Amino acid sequence: MTHETLPLVERARAGDEAAWASLIQRQNRRLIGVLGGCLHSLPDRAERVEDLLQEVHLEAFRSLNRFQDRGPGGFARWVAGIARNKALHALRSGRRHEEPERLDRTDAPPLRSVHTTPASGAIKRELSRLVMAALDRLPDDYRQVVLLRHFEGRDGRATAEALGRSEGAVRVLFFRALARLGEELHAIQEAVS
Repeated sequence: MTHETLPLVERARAGDEAAWASLIQRQNRRLIGVLGGCLHSLPDRAERVEDLLQEVHLEAFRSLNRFQDRGPGGFARWVAGIARNKALHALRSGRRHEEPERLDRTDAPPLRSVHTTPASGAIKRELSRLVMAALDRLPDDYRQVVLLRHFEGRDGRATAEALGRSEGAVRVLFFRALARLGEELHAIQEAVS
């Protein structure tokens, strides 16, 4: 957990809406990656990711008092775990376009971003789409190691445990996966140009 995150968690627990918005919005890129990676086989993935992201925000808000600091990156790993569980539950349940529970129907504060403009939002969505497309093209073991290391923020040991491999093997796998991801992004960019 960074020196900035712990005070935000404490302020959010005390009801500070701005602290909560700042805390959860910092995780959106990671959460979109986790959700998109878990749901990579669904044709309606983009819609599902957007809906589940709201559910993750809501679950994290409701569970914030149960969060326990477990070192650097603890909050990011905790909220990524919520995202992974939501995505896996959605896959298992076969749920399609069910209306998600929205934050505006709860006590959760609305999320407003003073940094997002329509143009920057469109650019972020396009970049996310390209990265998700490139992740889809990776072999499953490459995709999993990128999701665990980059999007969920797990360290080498935790990733090795999750994948059932040694830390050295995970390190090699991760670097190979990143190289292949770069190649796939380049191929997609070339195809679009």
